[in-house]
Amino acid sequence: MKKKLNYTKSALITEIKNYNDQMKWDSYYNEESGYSHTAEPHPLEEAGEAYLDEKGFILEAVKIDGYSLKYASERLKNNRTIVKQAIKNFPHWGFEFSSNNLKKDKKLVLWCISNKYEINFWDIDKTLWEDKSLIYKYIKTFNFSPFRSGVYYYKNELEHDKKLINRLPSCFKDKNFIKKLIKIKDKSNNFAFKKAYRLMSQKNPKRDKWPR
Repeated sequence: MKKKLNYTKSALITEIKNYNDQMKWDSYYNEESGYSHTAEPHPLEEAGEAYLDEKGFILEAVKIDGYSLKYASERLKNNRTIVKQAIKNFPHWGFEFSSNNLKKDKKLVLWCISNKYEINFWDIDKTLWEDKSLIYKYIKTFNFSPFRSGVYYYKNELEHDKKLINRLPSCFKDKNFIKKLIKIKDKSNNFAFKKAYRLMSQKNPKRDKWPR
């Protein structure tokens, strides 16, 4: 049977919902009216341990605001049920604020991919980066490309991508793996991998033109 939250905790959940719905986290200035708004602190920033380490309360919090996971106790950041709920609400934050242990959990990452919850590629633990199948599924599912779509309008962009290769899993240097990657379009509907690899392999690429 689901345990009901007491009045104080229910009120705090309502406060979190209002904070999220009314975008109180945002800072902005309206030139026409002269009205300005300064970002307000998250309702959980000053919450006590009794709140942040209670599974039922944090579960309700992440259902309405995945960012709430940031303030949860380390024990609950390692709780699969809570983390999955946070990811459902907001994949990026839900995974980013999960425990280091869950960031290297292959089953959790595959669950995110299969359900199309786009977590940040760079948050996935590097112990999983050498898993070609997992990396390929991520790239294919989310049309992800760490490269700059193969277009280099500025002098430092090509150098950036060349250095990026050294940060990426070794499979990004594997010719057979590259052959699979160059068939994938990125979010802008460009063959980013194909164009990036082609330009990086040229000695003097034209920065402002797409390769044919």
